[in-house]
Formats: sequence, C-alpha cells, structure tokens
Amino acid sequence: MSKGVYRLLASALALCLLILPGCTKEKEEQEDDFPVLLNNVTISEAPQRVVSLSPALTELTEDLGYGQALVGISDSCTLPQGQGEDFPRCGTAQTPNLQQIQDLQAQYVLVSGNLADGQRTELQQMGVDVIVIQPAATLEELQQNYEALGSFYAGNVTGRAKGKEVYDQLMAPLQEAADTIASAGGDHPLALYAPRPASTVATGDTLEQAFLDLLGFENAASGATGWFLEEEQTQSLQVQVVFYGEDFTSEQVQQAYPAAAEDLLLIQADTDAIARQGSGMFQEWARLAKAAHPELFPQEEASPDPS
Repeated sequence: MSKGVYRLLASALALCLLILPGCTKEKEEQEDDFPVLLNNVTISEAPQRVVSLSPALTELTEDLGYGQALVGISDSCTLPQGQGEDFPRCGTAQTPNLQQIQDLQAQYVLVSGNLADGQRTELQQMGVDVIVIQPAATLEELQQNYEALGSFYAGNVTGRAKGKEVYDQLMAPLQEAADTIASAGGDHPLALYAPRPASTVATGDTLEQAFLDLLGFENAASGATGWFLEEEQTQSLQVQVVFYGEDFTSEQVQQAYPAAAEDLLLIQADTDAIARQGSGMFQEWARLAKAAHPELFPQEEASPDPS
C-alpha cells in the first residue's frame, strides 16, 4: 500500500474520531420523555390512573387532552368530558376519601395545595404518589403549570411541548383583545376585580393583577397583598370599573365603593372560572375585556351588568 493511501486512511480515521464524540454528545444531551421528576416524585411512565382533588387541575387536564387518565375527581370538580354523573367522586383535598382512592387503584393524586397532616403519608403507604401544582400568581407561572402538568402526563419533551402549545392557544384570543385595546390608546381605567366586594379584591400579588395589567387596566388594589383591602381604603377608591362576583348585586357593589366614579362601570364575572385558572379563565377574561370596551368590540354580545 502506498504512502498516499496510508495518509488518506489516516486522515479519514482522524475525521471520524473528531465527528463521533460530537454525535455521542448530541445523543447524550437528547432528553427522554420519561422518567419525569416532579415535586420530588419520579414518574417512570405515562400515568394511567389518576385522581384529581383539584377543580383547577381537572380542568387543566381536560385542556391538555389527557382526561382519559382520570379515574376519579373531587366532589367539587366539573365532570370530565363524556363522563356521566356516576363518575367516581373522591372527597376533597381537605377530606379525601382514601378508601375510594384505594378502590380505584389510583397511581397518583393531583392537588393544588398541601394535604392535611398524615394524609399524604397514608396515600404513599397505599402506593399512591401525590403531585402538588400550586396555583399561579403570574403569567409565567401559569405557563409553567401547563407545562408541568403536561410533563406529568406525557413526559419531559412531549408533555412540556403540549403544555406550551395549549397555553399559547388559550392565550392567543386574549392577547388579540389586549392588542386591540392597546392600539386604541387612551387612559388606563382604574379597576378592581372583586369576587367579594368590598375588601376581598385582587391585590398586586395575584394572577388577576397580571390579567388586569395585560388588558390595559390599572389595578386600584395593586399596592396591597393577600386579597385584602382595609375598609378605609375601599371607602376612598375612585374606581372606574369593577368586575364583581355572582353572589352580589350592582347596588351592593356601588355601596361598597362610595367614592367610585359617577359613571362607574359594573361587570359581573364568573369568578369560579377565573379561580380554576384553566381554559374557562382565559375565555372569561376575554369576555370581561370586551364588555369593558364595547366601542372596540361592537360585534360582541357581552352585557356589562347581567344582574
């Protein structure tokens, strides 16, 4: 064999040695769907039998298209699509029906907050892991919740991608409404989201604050925290728009904020849909935004005050 051929083979071998480590590294860096680590719980494969004790996480599960994995829900959850009234109910996060959960052979229980002392231990002793996904306080956390729940059901890659896709789809109409409002210019109306007027309002540390801001409102309670305003504060608010809960009348809301603008706009809100932080919440905020700006959305059938 000639020296030229040896040199050619040596060059080819050197090139292979340079390429192969890169290929190997790329393969090593490619993430698998499972296992998933969530809340210090390792999920080795796609869950097949899940109980949701959270109305919010039941709705998010449906939004993501994984409702078929639910075998039981809480007493206050909305029934999954296609299920009858006899679909198993398993109590609440405060008082879970542990025997029912065991009878359903659940692998996981979904909750939006911590269970009572000892209940998580009992579930673990039954071979049931608890997954906690806390309610979001920002839009970023809301997207993260969709992605986290997606990863729970379908893995690190597939599930997270699905979560982001669904979040983006739900946000798109709302963002479109926000863009329409922003393009019109004008002042930012001083607003309150008050599920229970007068002192229980969305403060600056809530997800509702983020939606008010997105839709061009100035939250009159942005400087407060913990969903609470002192009575003297509510008495002096010169608020222009109030989104209020279903259990109250417009007259009660007006009495709650005596310093409000003379042309105070009152819009009743579906507070349950908003609290669940699922698809219904996105739809409701879009409706509220359009009801507050009928001049910008003349084709929308949205009554400012359905009471």
